[in-house]
Amino acid sequence: MKTINREVLEFIHEELELSVDREEARELVGNLQCEVDFFQGIDGQEYRFILDSEIWDIYVEGIKEITEDWGLQDYYIYEESTADGYSVYVATHDTNNICVNENIYYYDSDLKDALIDHIIDRSAINETIVFIDDINAYFVDEAIDELKQLMEERIEEAEND
Repeated sequence: MKTINREVLEFIHEELELSVDREEARELVGNLQCEVDFFQGIDGQEYRFILDSEIWDIYVEGIKEITEDWGLQDYYIYEESTADGYSVYVATHDTNNICVNENIYYYDSDLKDALIDHIIDRSAINETIVFIDDINAYFVDEAIDELKQLMEERIEEAEND
């Protein structure tokens, strides 16, 4: 019968193909037993460990606020009019530095992917506030549904590995 320390050592070495010593494994096991979200150094790099039952809650907490009030947000999604009266949609971190080929969308349905990308990229690092000029837009609900499905798939994959 293998000890949990041995299982952790084997998993890190065989599955992740990283080097870990016994002390790092003991520290990791100790953290796994008492922490739900922590960072651990392994083989010279830092990895984030999250208890699978807590992933969605932690992820959602990373999004401090989605708001319709313009201010000092981390990300902005809003409609703008072109000179000839067409609507375009902007999704950007910096409203003073809009890049047409990266931040402008012709269809609001494309904003779902922009919102998902922002949440995945930024909320894992820190909390974020997102301005959305139409909080009831369909793409917001679609993004939330897709994020939840993505998290459930990742949990299931982790459980099956």
